[in-house]
Amino acid sequence: MKWRDNILEKILLTILVVILVIPITNVVPFRSLHGVVSEREKPMFTLSGFKDGSYQKDLEKYINMTYNGREAAVRIYNQFIWTFFHKTNVENIVIGKENWLFEPQHVEDYYQSRMYKYTDDFVAMKKKLTTNAKRLFFVQEILKEYGKTIFVMIEPGKERFYSQYLPENTYTKEKGVVASDYYAYLFDSLHVNCFNTLRWFEQIQDSVSFPLFPQTGTHWSNIAATYVLDSLIRYMEFVGNVNMQNVVIDSIYTAKIKEPDADLEELLNIEFPIASTKMKYANLRLLPDSAAERPRLITIGDSYFWNLSYQIPLKNIFSGYPYWYYNKTIYFDKDYNSTDDINLVEQIMNSDFIMLSYCTAQIYDLGNSFISRALVNLCYDDEYVASIIEKIQKSMLTDSSWKASLQKKAEAQNVPLEQILRTDAEYVLYNDLDKYFPEIASDTVPKLRNKRINEILEIQENYKDVPKLASIIHSIYLFPSWLQSIKEKADTSALTFEDFVRREALWVYENR
Repeated sequence: MKWRDNILEKILLTILVVILVIPITNVVPFRSLHGVVSEREKPMFTLSGFKDGSYQKDLEKYINMTYNGREAAVRIYNQFIWTFFHKTNVENIVIGKENWLFEPQHVEDYYQSRMYKYTDDFVAMKKKLTTNAKRLFFVQEILKEYGKTIFVMIEPGKERFYSQYLPENTYTKEKGVVASDYYAYLFDSLHVNCFNTLRWFEQIQDSVSFPLFPQTGTHWSNIAATYVLDSLIRYMEFVGNVNMQNVVIDSIYTAKIKEPDADLEELLNIEFPIASTKMKYANLRLLPDSAAERPRLITIGDSYFWNLSYQIPLKNIFSGYPYWYYNKTIYFDKDYNSTDDINLVEQIMNSDFIMLSYCTAQIYDLGNSFISRALVNLCYDDEYVASIIEKIQKSMLTDSSWKASLQKKAEAQNVPLEQILRTDAEYVLYNDLDKYFPEIASDTVPKLRNKRINEILEIQENYKDVPKLASIIHSIYLFPSWLQSIKEKADTSALTFEDFVRREALWVYENR
């Protein structure tokens, strides 16, 4: 029996040595962890830091975040607490019944508690939604004058279709206002363009042969998004009075699960899958149509749009489809990365459609300030808006306590005071439009228009028969630094600004 004990000891010792050596040798590739990973720099050694112990603490944190094999260790630990305690240390995931996963904001919305993230006042919540819907109607009617179309796509939420898997209600507050339902009522009343996929999903959920939402994902399934695109195109044709490239679903097939149908499960960072690793998908085909137009679409909204972009050839349907993620970061646009860098009116007027696309849990922030900003900039000249912001900035600087708080914020964020001053002044402006722009407070569509709109439309008209040249001019007007350099040339020349723009576009065209 002793020889068996010796063999067992050697096996255990070998396993222990392997476990200790692998992190040092770096010979085994480990699966990367999903989620946001903050890079940690190796701390610099200083005598003072060594004496007070801060260097040792920072070094320990660095080693804990960077040692080889950390990925495997994290996954093993996460699998342990999942398997034995049915828990996760990921804050943004709620474990429902039968291992269904949800985001907490969707659980809050189903139990009518999401409103309390914004206000405890029912009247204030309804007023906020009503004001936003009314301003959206104003923007819609103004854009209609110029042949542009804006509409809302209310996206469904997983909680509305698989509520049987939600955890029990633990919220103690009185049921609040559900924004997706209240907005749907407001849009119907005000005749705001709305493609309500939430309502559509409710109608088809019992008849479809595929899951509208995956068990371990938070967005509509890829196959559901494919069907949404088909209906979305038809809706845009109707509301925009345009003939677009249509699509047809060829077939449904089963395959290994694709991104992002298991995005919540990936964030758990565990070793073994929770649900089936197979999912249904659909083959999509474009219908031949030589007369079909390819409009330019701006999408402003949450992450549901990613599903439309992964498996679907949007570039064959739209001439451009920039995606303004929560009206901040810009994707699918070679010229811009942030909405801080654009001229809003030029972007709007050089597009055909604008889609505000938000799910049930995110629609409380519909537009993320885009609606108010668009309304102001469509009605008022840039110079006038700038003068109002300048007045607000002056009042902020003359208030000693306000100025001190701005300086403190600038120091905390390590940015210039002027940047914080500008950002906060704009926040004040766009959160109290009725005070600074009384015309907008009316119940009728404002009559004022930004003179820049007609300048942009004139260029479009002048070059509509020269599409290659028009495209370059279009790019010039969408690129502020390029536009500014041309303005500087025009200011010191007898030629007009428009002449310089044409000459610049012609030079680019001939030298490409």
